Amino acid sequence: MKKIADDYPVPEMTLEEIENAANILIKRAGLLPGDWIDVDAFMSELNFKLVPRKLSEMKGAELFADAASNSISITSELSRKLRANDEKVRYTWGHEIGHLTLHRGPGLKARKSDGGNTEYSFIPKHSSAESQAWKFSRALFVHREYLLSPRSNADLAKKSGIPDYAIAKRRDDVRETRKLAVARAPLKEVEQFLKINRDPIASKAWHHAATLPGEDPGIFRLANGYKINLLDFLNAESQFGWTVLNDKAVSFLDLQSR
Repeated sequence: MKKIADDYPVPEMTLEEIENAANILIKRAGLLPGDWIDVDAFMSELNFKLVPRKLSEMKGAELFADAASNSISITSELSRKLRANDEKVRYTWGHEIGHLTLHRGPGLKARKSDGGNTEYSFIPKHSSAESQAWKFSRALFVHREYLLSPRSNADLAKKSGIPDYAIAKRRDDVRETRKLAVARAPLKEVEQFLKINRDPIASKAWHHAATLPGEDPGIFRLANGYKINLLDFLNAESQFGWTVLNDKAVSFLDLQSR
């Protein structure tokens, strides 16, 4: 099994950008902001997979996300709790969905079981993959407009199915928005990933294309010797643009050279 890191630095994102990414998934799953999230239906709509594993296979993690396979592995015990809508497990599941959405690079993103993940002082709060994933989970379950209602944290927790302490943190997230610097968001990457992922032919062609040593396999692949970029699907003007021909990913440069 690949190495599991506690945390790692990523490009800084504002809360609004994280919220937008969560809203994209909500919309693609056929939901409206504030709708109850059924885990099975949500993952099915987005072509994500939930993989229950024995505790001995989890390497000390409760759950971990693997972008390469669009999957979340989970201990068998927590899988049962998730199916039963345990609020803490739903909240942690949302955290891993955040990793699959925001952090598409190689390597496993895990929630460790022995007291949680270590927070490193050298990683700024808003550049922390772990911090971003938790904010994403809270934004996924609780749309900002519901924080403006007179409902208590307990009421919102019941409505969303996550702990009331997560609702309190969601309120804190929103209060801090004015302090956040404007940063680049990977929304184009999120949208393009979902566009391809929901197209069975394109998704199969992309994942069957060869990987490139030293390159992020979630972004770059190799098709018949030509480098292609996930974000440039059907972009004939890009040198990394590609399409699907006979169920295989094909670079536009390759087609032009024939």
